[in-house]
Amino acid sequence: MNKFYDFNVNTGELEVMPGASIEPTLREATEVAARYTEIYRKRFVDAHELGGEPLSPESERTVPVKFTFNGVALVVMPDSNVELLLRDWLRGANGYLGEEPVVGPYPKDTLSEEELANDARIEAENQARRDAESARYQAEAKAHRDRVEARMANAPAMEFSGEEGQAAWQQWWDANKDGYGIGIMHYAERWARMMQLELAEGKTLDEIWASTSHEADLEGMSGFTQGAATHMLTVCWVHGAELRRLHNKSWGSDATEGTVNPAILCVVTSSSDETNTDES
Repeated sequence: MNKFYDFNVNTGELEVMPGASIEPTLREATEVAARYTEIYRKRFVDAHELGGEPLSPESERTVPVKFTFNGVALVVMPDSNVELLLRDWLRGANGYLGEEPVVGPYPKDTLSEEELANDARIEAENQARRDAESARYQAEAKAHRDRVEARMANAPAMEFSGEEGQAAWQQWWDANKDGYGIGIMHYAERWARMMQLELAEGKTLDEIWASTSHEADLEGMSGFTQGAATHMLTVCWVHGAELRRLHNKSWGSDATEGTVNPAILCVVTSSSDETNTDES
């Protein structure tokens, strides 16, 4: 086992580990190919020296190492040029080399004018798609924000579970002054007020807590931050105990003294002054 891969000596394939980067993995692959080739050749040399067998042409064979990284198959030799492999891997990852691209072991030093023009054409198409997707996302996000803000104009103020709940809420506000923490606070308050709005219309918390958790999200909550916001409300909000029960139940827990955080699937039981919103 190595930092970047797990190597199968029977197939000559690397299994790239999660979190690996392409350039160091390529450099490791050239080293593995050199070691793998040496071991492979030695088998035939030993057979010749110890058994008197004719020296096989396989004793001079260079054995490739193969792996796939982000959809691009790579073939690496001990003397492969890592910079050129990296260049063509990037071309393959960007779609310049068609479907199921294979790179290596010896990419050409210089791309032709035709290849460069083809790369530029495909990149322009990629950029046009990215621009269109970005515009669509921004339009949808704006429409969502406009709908939410219109609803919140008629929403009541957040109701607390009592003086202790209000004090805990203020502690969280005081402890979260950066944009990350403030975003969680704004989301939690907006979610609580939206649920109160729905409850005032005669709906039950069971009916609306999950859907409003998504509708109230203007910040782009992760599993961790949504779990943190839920925990805050279970401590501070007037309907926090019932929210805890419903939330925990949705994650298969009957816990009544803490809050399941879906990002780490554990029950948060810390008091408000021990809880922070640092995801790391």
